[in-house]
Amino acid sequence: MPVLRYIPKKKLLLFFGDMIIVVLAFLTAAYLIAGPALSGEDDFALKAAVITMLMLYTLYVGDLYEDTLRFRSVKYFLRFVFGVGASVFILAVVFFIIPELDPGRRVFLACVLTAGALAYCWRLFLEWYLGYPFKRPRRILVAGAGASGSALYSMVKKNPAFKVVGFVDDDPKKHGVF
Repeated sequence: MPVLRYIPKKKLLLFFGDMIIVVLAFLTAAYLIAGPALSGEDDFALKAAVITMLMLYTLYVGDLYEDTLRFRSVKYFLRFVFGVGASVFILAVVFFIIPELDPGRRVFLACVLTAGALAYCWRLFLEWYLGYPFKRPRRILVAGAGASGSALYSMVKKNPAFKVVGFVDDDPKKHGVF
């Protein structure tokens, strides 16, 4: 799919991980609380799809797929809690307007709490496994291969958030020095 190649792979990993978590949380909550009766309903898949899409949408609108913040920070945690809370509110409004989609209060609450906790743990795991910063290093092209360019390179190479990709200089004697 040509569109997906423009989206950073780590954001896709976050998104699809969240999608799997929400679906599994709904299926588990429905089975444990309502038993096989709920899973036998005709609109069971529709209920799972609505809950999943709206939760993912509110996480997206809450900018929780941004990878520049540390997931362990208080600021990100509060944004995450707000995003999950917003999804609860929006889903409650949808269930009030269209009661046929309501899976039941206990199933809904168990699903949201489980999905929220697991999605946050998923982020913590990714930050631990992939390291911080969670994004690729910023690529830098240094203008000047003289003393100032060399000094800049020696400072920047120690910082993992940056990667020097090359030098440009108009002096032909300095071409190929670095």
